[in-house]
Amino acid sequence: MVKLKIALLGSYLPKIAGTEIYLSKIAQGISESGIGVHIITYSYGRPVGKELVKALPTVNLKYLRGMSYVLLSSLYAKLKERKFDIFNAHYALTSGLAATISNLRPRVVTCHGTDIFNGFRNALYRGVLKYVIETSNHTVFVSKYLRDKARELGINVKYSSIIPGGVNKPTPPIRGKAWLKRFLLNLDTSYYVVSFLGGLYAHKGAHLTVDIAYMAQKILKRDICLLIIGDGPLRSWIRERAEKLGQKAIITGYVRHKHVRQYLQASDILIVPSIEEGLGLSCLEGLAAGVPVVAFRTGGIPEIIRNMSNGVLVEAISIKEMAEKIALLIENKELRSKIVRKGYETAKQYSWKNCVEKYIKLFYKLARNERR
Repeated sequence: MVKLKIALLGSYLPKIAGTEIYLSKIAQGISESGIGVHIITYSYGRPVGKELVKALPTVNLKYLRGMSYVLLSSLYAKLKERKFDIFNAHYALTSGLAATISNLRPRVVTCHGTDIFNGFRNALYRGVLKYVIETSNHTVFVSKYLRDKARELGINVKYSSIIPGGVNKPTPPIRGKAWLKRFLLNLDTSYYVVSFLGGLYAHKGAHLTVDIAYMAQKILKRDICLLIIGDGPLRSWIRERAEKLGQKAIITGYVRHKHVRQYLQASDILIVPSIEEGLGLSCLEGLAAGVPVVAFRTGGIPEIIRNMSNGVLVEAISIKEMAEKIALLIENKELRSKIVRKGYETAKQYSWKNCVEKYIKLFYKLARNERR
C-alpha cells in the first residue's frame, strides 16, 4: 500500500481545548501508523511526537489571529501542494476556508462545533460555511447533532461522515481520592470537589460554575470546593465571583493533557454546563476517570450521556437543577456508584485508536479516487 502524506490544518498544541486535543490525537495516531503528517498551524504550535509542525507567524490579536492564519496557511499550503496527498482542515471557518481559497484537493473539512454554531449568527458565516462544506471532497462532523445543525442551515452534507473524538484508556475509579484531595489540591478531606474541565469561555458555561457550586453547597449544607481545570479569558471574572460569594475555588490554569486525569480523579463530580457543544470531550474524560458527570442537555452531549444511566442530564441553563443533581449524587452513594460503573463502560467505547482508523480509511479512499 502506498504511504500517504497528509497535511493537517488547524489550531494545535500546546493550546488545550477540544479541537486541539482532537487534532493532536489524529496527528499522533496517523504518524505512528507510518503515514507522513505535516501540521500547518498558528504561531504557538509545537510538535509532541513524530509529526512535523509548521508554525506560521500569525498575529496574536483576537480578530487578526484567525484572519492572518487564513491568509498565511492558504499561501503556504498552496506552495507545498504537490508534497501532499490529502489536506484535512480542522474548523471550517478558518482552516477550512484557507484550504478552500487555495483549492487544495482532495480536501477533508472537519467541523467541531462553534464553526457550525456561528452559521446561525449571521448570513456571512452561513454563506462561508455552505461554500466550504459543499466544495470539499468530504466533511467530517464530530457528532450527529452537528451534522443535523448543518442541514438546518441549508447545507448539503451528502459527502460526510461522523467521527467522534475519544479518550485515553479508561482507568477504574480509584480508592485514594482523599489522598489526592489533600496532596494534589492541598484540601481538607471534608471538602467535596466539584470540577469543571475546559476553556474558560461563556459558550462552555464557565461563568456559571461558581453559582452552581455555591447553590449545591447551600442545598447540601456541606463544604464544596470548585476545581476549575483550564484557563481562558473568564479566569479573573470567575475568581472575583467566587470571592464575592465566599465560594472556595481552585483554578489550575493550563494543565498538560496527560495530567488532566489526575485532577479529575481528585474530584467527586464533573459538571459540564456547556451552552453550545459539538460533542463534549470533557464528558468522556470524566467517564474515563471514573467520575460521575452532570451536564446540560445541549449539543452532542446526549449522544454520550444517557440520563440517570451513565451520567445525569439537566435542562440548559438551569443552575438550580444542576446544583440539585450534584447534591443528589453526593448523598446517594448507590446511584453514584451505578453511574460511575456504566460511565466507565461507555468510555471504553470511545478510543482514539478507532477515531484514527476511521480517518486513515477515509484518506486512502479519497486518495484512490483522486488518482483515477
